[in-house]
Amino acid sequence: PLGAPGMWDFPDARRIGRRLHARACDDVVGVAAILCFLDNLCRKKTPARCHAFFTRAEEVGFGGALAACADGAVPRDAIVVAIECSKAIAGVLLGDGPVLRVGDKATVFTPAATAFCQTVAEDLAKADSAFRFQRKLMDGGTCESTVYCHYGYDATGICLPLLNYHNMDVERGRIAPEIIDLDDLDNLVAWFEALATTRRVFDGSHPGLDQRLDSLLRKHRPTLLATARAVRRDAAGH
Repeated sequence: PLGAPGMWDFPDARRIGRRLHARACDDVVGVAAILCFLDNLCRKKTPARCHAFFTRAEEVGFGGALAACADGAVPRDAIVVAIECSKAIAGVLLGDGPVLRVGDKATVFTPAATAFCQTVAEDLAKADSAFRFQRKLMDGGTCESTVYCHYGYDATGICLPLLNYHNMDVERGRIAPEIIDLDDLDNLVAWFEALATTRRVFDGSHPGLDQRLDSLLRKHRPTLLATARAVRRDAAGH
């Protein structure tokens, strides 16, 4: 009808096994994940402080995200996590969980924000053996997290891996419905809940990595000191 958005003539969304085939998953599924997360918080009456905002015109140059930042609509103390579907590049698999984005084609996101999301995901994985997530630099394009970082926010991104990105079936050289894995979607919603309810304090640390590096230093320090003394003796002898 007149005034309706144009779209490819594909069948309505359908579920095949644990995969959803639809005209557009990016980023309708991201919106659905946020709404499911908020619904879960309300149904469970879970106390949490979080904000959700939905931007427009992302595909044509981040219009909504830029306006939200410029107008001060995003709280300055927020950890901003941009949500979207992203092309499943090499090393990323559908069904292996949502992807923590280290960065995109343009920038690397706030390391402290990325570390915080990763630590919460690791906590969730210990508590729930079904939870899975991936971590990757998704450099197939630029996302809104770059905008938030540009405006000085602590920002990172989480995405669902997507097949037939922008309806392009590259292998067959034709248009096709976009595809996501529903287990990835479930895990994304669970991750949102964990981020909203965690007792961890956002301080830029990564406890697991901190402990590992401290342990390695303790292991190597005696050898480093001993060899340093030997080098000094050799130097003095010459």
